[in-house]
Amino acid sequence: MNENELMFIPLKISFIRKNFIENYSSNYEEYLTEYINNSKFIIDHGNQLFELNEVQSNKESDITNKEYEIEYKLLIDSKTMENLIYYSENICIDKNGARFFSASKLRGEWRRYFLTNIIKDISLKRLKELENKKQVLNEFERIVANYLNKIQVNKNALYFLQYIFFYNKKNNNEKIYDALSNKFSKDLKSFMEYRKAYTKRDTFLCFLTKKKIVFLKYKNRFVFYDAVDIEKSNKFMELWRINDIWDSLFWN
Repeated sequence: MNENELMFIPLKISFIRKNFIENYSSNYEEYLTEYINNSKFIIDHGNQLFELNEVQSNKESDITNKEYEIEYKLLIDSKTMENLIYYSENICIDKNGARFFSASKLRGEWRRYFLTNIIKDISLKRLKELENKKQVLNEFERIVANYLNKIQVNKNALYFLQYIFFYNKKNNNEKIYDALSNKFSKDLKSFMEYRKAYTKRDTFLCFLTKKKIVFLKYKNRFVFYDAVDIEKSNKFMELWRINDIWDSLFWN
């Protein structure tokens, strides 16, 4: 297996946009925390469960277990997020729990950018130059320039790439972890060089495969850290059902 054979499906906006679903809290931080609380993060950091910091008035990280803190960052650009909000079908949950789907706010052609593929072609030197947004030359550089503050964050950070990766017509096993570790080590080389110029804190990356959420940790490159069964998060599974997605994508 190699990374050129990888396929992927993006998660819908309601999995990553807080309160996108009317009358329902669809906070992605909740299901990420459920997954972390069923992972190696607990063993490595004091055997205590993590909790969301509901109030972050003093710039606290998103979650803490008193021994360790983690900041969540979506690995998505602001333009793609905006497009998803306006071009995705709307969902409403009524008082009886029934789902209603309605047309998107806007119709027509729109674009989804794959942020890691844009960043991989930009050198560390150019990333530093983009801090001065007056030097931005094109649309891709503008996307990256607007994301730099999320790379600079001086906290232990977990970057969430909102895609389901899989090999078509092949069993998914640990080989896919190696392929994706290699891919993101290459694609995010300048990303991590830039981040290391601002912080010595830990950096994690997570994404979905069939049946698992996978965590990578950066140690001069991204390496496999842990994988947790999708069913371990009640919040994620509830969102899965609300979105009426074809379940066999995960279960077959």
